[in-house]
Amino acid sequence: MTTEKKTKKKIHWELKPEKVTVTITETESELEAEPDRTSDAASELDWKPGVWTLERLIHHLQKHGVRHGYDYDAMIAFLKGQAGQYVLARATPPQDGEDARVEWMVEIEGRDPREDWEDSEVVDYRAGIIRPSVPAETVLGRIIPPKAGKPGEDVFGRPILPKPGEMLDIVAGEGVHVDTAEGMIYSTRAGYLNVKQKKRRVYIQVAPVHTHRGNVSLASGNIEMHGSLVIQGDVEEGMRVFASEDVRIEGGVHEAHIVAGEALVVSGSVFSSELVSGTKDLSPVGIRALNELKGALIRLLRLLEQVRMNGAVSKRLEDPRYFQGVMRKLAETQGDTLKEALQTLRPFLDRLIQEGEEKKKWLLLWRLFIGTSLSQAQPPTLTDFAQAVRMIADVSERYPEGLIDKSSMALRYAQNARLYALGDVNVKEGLYLSEIQTFGRVKVHGFVRGGTIFAAQGAEIEEAGAKAGVETVIKVDHGAKVHLARAFPEVIVMIGEKTYRFTEQRKNVRLMLSEHRIQLDVI
Repeated sequence: MTTEKKTKKKIHWELKPEKVTVTITETESELEAEPDRTSDAASELDWKPGVWTLERLIHHLQKHGVRHGYDYDAMIAFLKGQAGQYVLARATPPQDGEDARVEWMVEIEGRDPREDWEDSEVVDYRAGIIRPSVPAETVLGRIIPPKAGKPGEDVFGRPILPKPGEMLDIVAGEGVHVDTAEGMIYSTRAGYLNVKQKKRRVYIQVAPVHTHRGNVSLASGNIEMHGSLVIQGDVEEGMRVFASEDVRIEGGVHEAHIVAGEALVVSGSVFSSELVSGTKDLSPVGIRALNELKGALIRLLRLLEQVRMNGAVSKRLEDPRYFQGVMRKLAETQGDTLKEALQTLRPFLDRLIQEGEEKKKWLLLWRLFIGTSLSQAQPPTLTDFAQAVRMIADVSERYPEGLIDKSSMALRYAQNARLYALGDVNVKEGLYLSEIQTFGRVKVHGFVRGGTIFAAQGAEIEEAGAKAGVETVIKVDHGAKVHLARAFPEVIVMIGEKTYRFTEQRKNVRLMLSEHRIQLDVI
C-alpha cells in the first residue's frame, strides 16, 4: 500500500433568511490510495465528482426549507466544483414605503444667479440674489402622502415587511393655509417665504416684511421680492429695488431705481434717483378701467359658454362674422363699460403689448368690440377669446385697485430726483431741481427750488422758488388748491389750463380756480 498527496474538497453551508451561501474549500492530505469510486452515501459535506447534480442541489435546498430566490447561474457554477463562494438563493428585499413630502411649486431657498454664469459670459454683478418671496393666493406646494411600500420574501418563503412611509407634520405659520382635503398649501398674503424642516416636521411661514441688513450694493445685488421690504442701509449707485408692497429705506438713495407697490419711505436723502410708489404706467382712472375690463370680459366669457350649449348656435360660431355679432350683442349686456375701458386703455396696452401672441390677443379684443371686421382667414374661437381674457386678467393682477389707496411716498430731501406716486407725497426738508408726479397731494415742509411738481389733488409748500428767481413749476388739477407759505418770483402755478406767475415775493397765499381764472388769496 502506498500513500500520495491528494486534494480534498469540503463544502460549507450557511443558511440565513436573507441568503443561502455555499463555500467550496480545498485541503491537501496524505491518504491511502483506494480505488476510485463514487458512493451515493457520500456525505453531503464532502465534494466528490458525480454526487452533486442540479436536481439533487435543489432537493437539498428544499429539504432545508429553502423555497425562494434560487439563482440557477450560481448553482451551475457551483456544480463545476471550483473553490469559491456561491450564493445559491437570495431573499427578495422589501420595497420600503416612501415618506410623505412636499412637492414645492415655488423656490424655497435663495440663490445667487451670478454663481451660475460660465466664464465666457458677461457677468452682471448687479443681478440680485433670488429671494424666496411669493404673492398672495399662491400655490406654495402639494403634499405627497406617504406610500406603504411592498413586502419582500426571504429564502424560506416568509414575507419580509417593508418599512412604512412616515407622515409629515406640516405647521402652517402666519400667511399660510393648508388645505388638508386637497393636500395643497397656499399663501394667504404676499411676503418672504420661510421654510424650515426638522426631521418629519415642516414649518412654513410667509412673513409680511423682509429686512435687508446693510447697503444694497454690488455685494448684495438688486432686490426684487413680493411683500414688504426694510433696508437697513443705503441703496448705492446703479442698484434697483422692487417690492410688491411697502419699502422702507433707513438710509439714503444714490443714483438708484426704487419701486414700491404700496408705500415708499426714505429716511435719508435721495440723489439723482427715480422713486415709484404704486406705478407710473397707469393713472387711477386707467387702473380702474383695467379692472373693470377684466370683470366685463370674464362675465362675457361665462355668457358665451352658456350660448355654446345650444348645438346649432355653437356650429354657427365658427363663422367669424357671426361670432363677432354674437360677441357684440353679448357686450351690450355690459353697457358702455367694456368699450370705454378698451378705449381708455388702448395707449397703455399698445405700449405694453407690442409683438407676438400677446399682441394678437389684444388686437382680437379690439376688433371684436370696437375695430373692423375679423379676418376670414383666421376666425377666432372660444379658446382664442378665453386666452385673450386670461391675458387681460394677468395684466390686471399687476395693477390691482388697491394700489390707488395704498400708494404714498415720504422722504427727507431730494435733489435731481424723479418721484412718481399714485397717492400723497410728503417731503420733510426740501426738493432741489426735482420732478414729482402724483395723483394725490404734495406736502413739502421745507423748500422747493426749481423743478416741476404735478399734484392732481393739490399742493402745500412752505417755500417755493428762490430769491435769485429760479423757475419752479407747480401744477394741479382743475378744482384743486395750492397753498404757499412763501413764494419767490418765477414760481409758476398752473391750475387746470390756467397759469399764474409770481413776479414778487408773497407770503401765506392760497391759489385756486375761480370763474375761469386763478384767484390768489392771502390766508
